[in-house]
Parts: sequence; C-alpha cells; structure tokens
Amino acid sequence: SAVTTLGGDANQIFWNPAGTALQDERFQAAFSYNKWIADLKHNAAAITYNMPGVGTIGIGFISFGVSDIPADRDIYTAPDLIPFQIDQNPAATYDYKDIALAFNFSRYFFEKLTLGVTAKYVHQKIDDQSVKAIAFDFGSIYKIGIADWQIGARFQNLGSDFKYYDITYNLPLTFSIGSSVKPYKDDNHSVLLAVDGVKGQDGPQ
Repeated sequence: SAVTTLGGDANQIFWNPAGTALQDERFQAAFSYNKWIADLKHNAAAITYNMPGVGTIGIGFISFGVSDIPADRDIYTAPDLIPFQIDQNPAATYDYKDIALAFNFSRYFFEKLTLGVTAKYVHQKIDDQSVKAIAFDFGSIYKIGIADWQIGARFQNLGSDFKYYDITYNLPLTFSIGSSVKPYKDDNHSVLLAVDGVKGQDGPQ
C-alpha cells in the first residue's frame, strides 16, 4: 500500500487523486476482481481521460461485500414488547455491501507538481438497513527529479458520517505522506522503492 507517489495510474483514483494525471497518454482503464477469504467479493474499475490543456478526468467504481450471512435475530413475541421490535426482516440470512462511486480531476500544474481531488458517493447496506455519505480525497505529487525521486501526500475521506439508527460512524479519515525512487532504470526495466507513512484519525500511525 505504499502508493502515495505512484503516478499515471487509473487505480490511483482510490488512493492518491493526484496520481491519475496523464501526460502523453490520452486514455487509461483498469479493472480488478477479487474473491477473497470468507467469500468476500471485492471489485473495482476506473477510467481516466486526458483532456489537453485542461487535465485528467476520471470515474471509478468499487464494491465490497459478502452474502448469505446467518442471521441471529432478536424477535420479541410478548404482546407488550412487539411495538419495540426494531428488526422487521424475518429472513434467515442477510447481506453486507459497500459501494463507492468516485469522480476525479487531476493535472500537472507545472512540470514537477501534480494536484488532484476525488469526490466520492459511498453507500453501505447491512440487511435491510442502508446509509450513505459524501466524501472528498485530496492529493499531491512532486517530482524532485534525481533517480525519478518523488514525494507526495494524500488526505482521504473528508466528509459526512454514516448513521445506523441513532449511532454515528465516521469514515476512516486518513492522512498519508510518501516517497519513492528508482535506483535502477534502463529502456526495458526499472526498480522502484517506495515507502508511505499513514496516520488514521482513530488509530496510531
């Protein structure tokens, strides 16, 4: 996940919005499918297009979820408690799914500096309950130049919160800085070394 300073990649719409900026290329697309442990499914797709003189625009989609989780429901049968029944879904299983739709803009403000922003619509559903949020990511990449040395920073998930019933949950607000260098590079091969430092709002760095 040391990706803060990687540039020219449509997948950066999910990490550092400055990293989607294209120079010579006009169009880029990426798609991934991952059937993970415990039947978790993680899918992502992104498309970016470079508009000369304007910048790079992009759109991305990501989903994450699992189906058919056995439901252990609290069912009130006593007549005086039925009005307090919150869970109205009688199904024996339930699903969980996260979906995010991202809109990105990035550009080279001069030869060495790239800035970008991504606006995200996030929808989460657990059983028959659903919530939504709007969030923004901001990022920058600066090319120092020696051995393709780059430094960068990104700020993710600045936005609204989720609220289930009367309980509020924050999106994972995160600040990251990173650096990368290519100690070896020729016409056909290169070696990239990258490191990130990440600080989450609700945890240690």
